[in-house]
Amino acid sequence: MRIQRHFTLLFFTFMLLFTTKLMAESLTLKNGWNLIGIDVEMSLSEFKSKVGADNLQVVQGPSKTYQKAYLDNNKDFLNDFTGFEKGVGYWIKLQSEVSINYTSVEYFGEELTFLNTGWNLINPLDNLTLDEIISQLTFENVLVIQGSSKTYQKNYVDANKGFLNDFISFETNNGYWIKLANPATLHYNFELTQQALNNIGEQVNYNMTVGAKNYSIRVYSSQAPVSTNSQSTIAVYGTINGVSTGSNLKINNTYTSDTQFQIKVFDSNGLVVTSSQIFAYDAVSINFGALIVDTTTPPPVTSNNKYMLTAWNDLGMHCMDGN
Repeated sequence: MRIQRHFTLLFFTFMLLFTTKLMAESLTLKNGWNLIGIDVEMSLSEFKSKVGADNLQVVQGPSKTYQKAYLDNNKDFLNDFTGFEKGVGYWIKLQSEVSINYTSVEYFGEELTFLNTGWNLINPLDNLTLDEIISQLTFENVLVIQGSSKTYQKNYVDANKGFLNDFISFETNNGYWIKLANPATLHYNFELTQQALNNIGEQVNYNMTVGAKNYSIRVYSSQAPVSTNSQSTIAVYGTINGVSTGSNLKINNTYTSDTQFQIKVFDSNGLVVTSSQIFAYDAVSINFGALIVDTTTPPPVTSNNKYMLTAWNDLGMHCMDGN
């Protein structure tokens, strides 16, 4: 494979809306070429220290490059790659296989990747399936998705040769080429896991009855407020099956303006039955919209058979009830 100094493509811009937590990550790179992504900002010098300076032959991004051959031939001025960027894919060439450990980012809230017409080299932030990708970018717009070995090509589908497509989903830590007919935005929605606080440091929740069933409405935030206690509150409101939550959800008013929020509705068994989209901070009030829960009770299971299946395990064995 020949590496060129510059790629003739329109590259995407990546906007990070929210990150909060770091996680340990392991990545194995084989000898030869690897199409990867590292979802954290890592300098070239740090990467060399992990894989070995003599082992690293090439790093090629969508526009910037590092080539050891340039360095060895006193042409280091041709190297302009200085570090990895989150959301960007890279070709890496090594002399020998190596495994590295690093600290990656765990995302909360909504993340956006902006894709341009033509080719985009990305590192996905989540394991979106092909159906989810096409649902967002549209069937007509997604021309090619090419990983290191697996592919999706719209031309195959159009020619009734869809069996040639073997790409199923993104995998984090991998890089992918995506070719689009028109610019588009790829959305990643991550659940918020930290429950929001009110003005006295208590978790915000409200119990309400909808359709003769009891539900717990809870507010989640992407980060903690500046102060546990606050002088006033911000109202969070909306409807569940048309029933208003009124003024019963009030959050601490010291959350910063970049905080994101989410409503989750729990049933009496403590299970989430629905949740809102991620919504942004507002200093006055926040409308989470209209949510719907299924309040119907499933009918009891009946059988006219003498025996009824009562249990099944993952070994394929089952139990029969003869009563």
